[in-house]
Amino acid sequence: MKNRVGLGTFPLAGVFSPITTDDAEKLVKKFIDLGGYYFDTAPLYGNGEIEKLLGRVLRSVPRENYYIGTKTIKHVDENGKLFKSGKYDDVVKQIDNSLLRLNTDYVDLLMVHQPDESVPIEETLKAMEHLQKVGKVKELAVSNVDLDELKEYNQTGKIKYVQNRFSLISRSLSPEFEKYLLDNQIYLLPYHLLEIGLLTGIAFEKYKLREGDLREKLSYWSNENQKVIFEWVRNSLAPISKKLGITIGQLNQAWALHQSFIDYIVVGTTNPEYLQINLNSSDIKLNRETLAEIETVYKKLEENIKQKYGQTMREFRGLNEKFY
Repeated sequence: MKNRVGLGTFPLAGVFSPITTDDAEKLVKKFIDLGGYYFDTAPLYGNGEIEKLLGRVLRSVPRENYYIGTKTIKHVDENGKLFKSGKYDDVVKQIDNSLLRLNTDYVDLLMVHQPDESVPIEETLKAMEHLQKVGKVKELAVSNVDLDELKEYNQTGKIKYVQNRFSLISRSLSPEFEKYLLDNQIYLLPYHLLEIGLLTGIAFEKYKLREGDLREKLSYWSNENQKVIFEWVRNSLAPISKKLGITIGQLNQAWALHQSFIDYIVVGTTNPEYLQINLNSSDIKLNRETLAEIETVYKKLEENIKQKYGQTMREFRGLNEKFY
């Protein structure tokens, strides 16, 4: 069985912590050497440079030994310039650029990075299905969609995954959304599962964002969010993970892997020491009592925010109604 914890490659573009190209390549190689299988990337990441990086490292790895997903609609042209288009011709053309950068004949998963409101969903879908038919893409996925958009993308039943924001403190799926996933055998690929560090052991550190860190501009990493969430992690989550002998990050990853609508997860890091820790999460079993305890402390956090700030969790964190 493949390890269910994949590597998210957005951090390798240096958007959170600085990392050299050489160190990023070593990290990818180590992930493979440790038994990692899933890679999540996109043309947007480093304007094509992360796809190229993966292409360099993985060229010596047997193709059946890894699964790679990249994205469409947010494209990068031959000159490294970013543009957005869900038009049929652009989607079909741009996959060739990604395949060239990735040094492979096909990608296992092609995902809509974000819907292009100026182009009918049906047109984008036809392009993706064409790419699947000719063998350049094995499976199809969408990202950053609401339920109505998902249904439209899945009108021919070809969507295998949905990548939306989801974590222990970002319950972005309505009961109707969850039911649709389960009824149609579509799996959620959560992003920001660890809330870009908020749901990890850095809650115990005097953590300060470096200048230029993307998180500086994010509402859900505001000083007040850090204060409230870190305190909750220290007082409520940490005792559970300590009792189990696992890290706080592993607890969050294992919790996600116990959700019926999740097949595998992707977790980004620039620290090679975390690779084995993350991969070990795939084997962690949580019993009903532990899952219930996690749910109880989450509900308590929700209630505390409601009482103190008069806001829902989503409002407090500055997330919009859709999925961010």
